[in-house]
Amino acid sequence: MSNVVYFKSRASLSTEKNLYELIIFSRDNVTLWGDLEGFDWEAAVWPTHYRPIRFLSLYERGLHPSKVPKEQHLMTSPFIWFAKSYLRYTQNILKTKTFKRAVASLQLLEAALIEINGSADVTKISGKHLDRAVELMICEEFKDRQGIGSALQNIAKHLATWNICTSNLKHWKHPFIGKDSNASVLKSDPNSAIKKLPSDDTLLAIAEIFANGYTSVQDDEDIFITCVTCLLLCAPMRINEMLFFRTNPLKEETDSNGKSQLYISYWVPKNGRYVNKEIPEVMAPLAKEAVKRLQKITEDSRLLARHIENNPNIFYRHSQCPNMSDDQILTQEELTQALGFANSKNVESFIYRCTGKYKCKGWTLNSIWTLIRNENKKLNPFFPYQVDPTDSSSGSPLRMSESLMCFRYQQLSTRNQTNSVLLAPMNDDYYTKRLESRDLKRGNKIVNMSVLLKHGYEGLELRSHQLRHFLNTVADEAGVGIEAITRWSTRASQAQSRVYMHGDPDRKAQKIAAQTGLTPSQKTSMPITQDEYRVMDFGPIITTRYGVCTHDYTLTPCNKHADCLNCSELLICKGHRRSLEAITEERNHIKENLDAAQAAIDAGRRVASRWQQVHLQTLERLNRLIEIMTDENIADGSPIKIQGTDFSHQMRILNNTETKSLEKNVDVIDFGYSDDLAACLRLLSEEN
Repeated sequence: MSNVVYFKSRASLSTEKNLYELIIFSRDNVTLWGDLEGFDWEAAVWPTHYRPIRFLSLYERGLHPSKVPKEQHLMTSPFIWFAKSYLRYTQNILKTKTFKRAVASLQLLEAALIEINGSADVTKISGKHLDRAVELMICEEFKDRQGIGSALQNIAKHLATWNICTSNLKHWKHPFIGKDSNASVLKSDPNSAIKKLPSDDTLLAIAEIFANGYTSVQDDEDIFITCVTCLLLCAPMRINEMLFFRTNPLKEETDSNGKSQLYISYWVPKNGRYVNKEIPEVMAPLAKEAVKRLQKITEDSRLLARHIENNPNIFYRHSQCPNMSDDQILTQEELTQALGFANSKNVESFIYRCTGKYKCKGWTLNSIWTLIRNENKKLNPFFPYQVDPTDSSSGSPLRMSESLMCFRYQQLSTRNQTNSVLLAPMNDDYYTKRLESRDLKRGNKIVNMSVLLKHGYEGLELRSHQLRHFLNTVADEAGVGIEAITRWSTRASQAQSRVYMHGDPDRKAQKIAAQTGLTPSQKTSMPITQDEYRVMDFGPIITTRYGVCTHDYTLTPCNKHADCLNCSELLICKGHRRSLEAITEERNHIKENLDAAQAAIDAGRRVASRWQQVHLQTLERLNRLIEIMTDENIADGSPIKIQGTDFSHQMRILNNTETKSLEKNVDVIDFGYSDDLAACLRLLSEEN
């Protein structure tokens, strides 16, 4: 039997050698991240100067951050070695905070290679693999296509420059430019633009929680969320810029018109400069109140930070600390007080985490301070700063003792007691996770950290960057120039500012028409969906989602303002499935609002109102209607009509021949008016 010999071209041998040398050099000679705790070349997760890198494959990228990646989750070998080499080598040349784009492009490239070639051999990359990676990016619905496309283009350029592939990829370009760029796609998609702005309901909910702080005591979590949101509504800012706020970032000066102007002053890391941003006059008193509340809840944290800076070897005497000498043996109760934990179980867990033993006896303030100091170093790796002072974008970062956003461990937790001796640097998750409406798994429990849900506002969400889009849009609609908006938002170019403006085209057209003296054209009707078409009017008969309207529109318009389910001119067909679904949906909405109102009444946050009582009657009426619609004894196709007479100004004038008295405590009131109006009048008559 003859042996088969595989021959490789000189070019293939050269590319493999160059790839091997890149991997060896990046592993053994490049020192980037090597000094960070937990860094290991073989590891599936790397710590970095910004965020950890996980070398997951494309279809496993959704693995929860708390999960430890297993072999089946990772990129295949040897592609993973190229990915590690590429990231470490390029980041060593220029450290950035956008390397997650490079990670995404590597994941897409590996998937394209496996799909076309059957294996992820980076030396076999050609234009078709890059084109397939672009197609996968669209299929997998990546949002930052322009950024990831540029990262993919850089990989192709580097592969060609380093002679790691035989194809000439130096001139390959990604397609996400011009009309296909991120900005153009956003402008052409109205739904995408709407998602960039916060909902009115969310802003009103947070405003109501903030207003409650004037009359009631709030916990630190509520104060943090509402006050940070308030400051983000004062000027276009990024959430990470809050780390550069001094204890009082506000200053008041007189502007060129002689009026008092309030500014928020801080260092902008992205632009590398110190700025003074104007705060609108309507927001000025709210900004002062927000800073005042934040100063109050973070003052004890700054005292702790200042003590650790100046006296790192002496126990911090906080308000709960037992009054005894530093070398006196502590009881378990005194140890719990000294550590600032809620109970002895938390103390045992802390000591075990630090020492590996559940030993809670024999401790003094001096000896326990050693554990606290080591734990503070783990929690605060950049102490006395909250950000990496070696990062070129940080400028001269604030010490924690100078920062408005200085917090202690578990200070914003609603379930755990604030620790008195441990600091915790703020990050984006402090704000983001408390305004998300999603469940999180914590051990064996499912928790939801939403502050809005905590206050009864279900289903509402907010992202900090939405407020930046909101302020830019409001400023644009108010007539502020693009140059001023760009400066106010600390952006590099006016083109970037235009991406953040999502004004209503109809309002803009009306504004231009008013300025030029022209008459705006009629609004163009938008196409409708099949579902919308099914509930539209057909011919001379007016139909609604609930049934057929028998009102004569040639005489008068609708007197009930489309309140069909309280109108006697509605004719419902028994057995009509979509009508039943619509009525049930309306009943469920009313019940949901009534349940929320009743919960607030039971909790003492509001009093019973006429609105509640009238809607209880409406709920009862709809329940009876649903019972009839589902009654098997009534034949399908039977007409159903709501009994009663409806109010109209015409009938009031025609029938106003005699006066009918309104008596108290009667079950039926029939004087020519609608049920709702009668119910409201009955409630008024029963009030003292």
